[in-house]
Amino acid sequence: HVELAMKHPDAVALILGEWIHLEEPDLQAFIRMRTEYENSFKKILEQGMESGLLHQADPDLAVFSILSTLHALPNRLSRHPGISAEKLKSELVKSLLHGLVRN
Repeated sequence: HVELAMKHPDAVALILGEWIHLEEPDLQAFIRMRTEYENSFKKILEQGMESGLLHQADPDLAVFSILSTLHALPNRLSRHPGISAEKLKSELVKSLLHGLVRN
């Protein structure tokens, strides 16, 4: 997500916002691919929770939360163009996966 949003911010923003204007059969193909991607993401989080690597949480809500943040990247990048991909990835992992609460 980060690399795509940094390399192709306009295309990513367009895809995320304009897919609703697709016509059949492209609309169903897009929805199917999006659903498969979300389910794959959910499976990764569930495996992390089952292994104890991640805190127990509602996987659907976790996927929604993470992807909502990632979908906002083109907007964020347009307002803060100087951030490096590595810094952005590191900060997103820290806040989205590790949380902000100190242990």
